[in-house]
Amino acid sequence: MNDLTPWDTAFVVMAILQFLAVAGIGFVVGGMLATTRKAQRRAQPAINEARAVSQIGLALTTHARDEGQAMAARVTAVQKKVRSRFETTRRIIGELKPHAVETATAAQETSQVMVRKARTLRDLGQRVSRLRNAAQAAMDAAQAGDR
Repeated sequence: MNDLTPWDTAFVVMAILQFLAVAGIGFVVGGMLATTRKAQRRAQPAINEARAVSQIGLALTTHARDEGQAMAARVTAVQKKVRSRFETTRRIIGELKPHAVETATAAQETSQVMVRKARTLRDLGQRVSRLRNAAQAAMDAAQAGDR
């Protein structure tokens, strides 16, 4: 070994030190890999649970969206039906209103005619009552004269 120059000796020593450093790094990496696998095994149930919760959340949001859209469609349908019925009622009122004015006018005229006829009948009733009283008085006078 005396054939080696100091530079050759330094080179060989450096190579051995480098090999030992790489081996040390390999040993440390192996330990880190084992620690990482152990942590992964411990965390896997939590990861699975998080995935399951995520899937449930996605299903809930999908269901809520579908139900919301269905409810919005039902509300829109009810709104259209109410609007249609309102427009129909409005149209019917519009059609009946001119007839209602005519009917009210006719009813008022009929009422006035009925009032006049009622007054005429009352007057006739008063006359008949006076005639009956006069006839009664005449009968009473005739019977008193016969005595």
